[in-house]
Amino acid sequence: RILEIRPGDAPSHWRKVEQVKAIVDKSMGFAQSGRKKEEDDAGMTCYLYIAKRRVVGLLVVKRIHRAYRLHEPPGANKPEKNKNT
Repeated sequence: RILEIRPGDAPSHWRKVEQVKAIVDKSMGFAQSGRKKEEDDAGMTCYLYIAKRRVVGLLVVKRIHRAYRLHEPPGANKPEKNKNT
């Protein structure tokens, strides 16, 4: 089954998300940031995949309000010419 935890849900649900997230972060080698937890969690929705009474998956979704185009090297968008013609 999949559980959705949204902003405003019970604090006990968010504590479980934080426990799972800490395990995942440590396994993946993510460093702890000096930022406040509230800044990072604002607008965040989490999905926990539960199988046999264990959390086996975690998806964290955060809406972004502004995106920036990545710098592309010159010529990256030019289509390749067919060498056979």
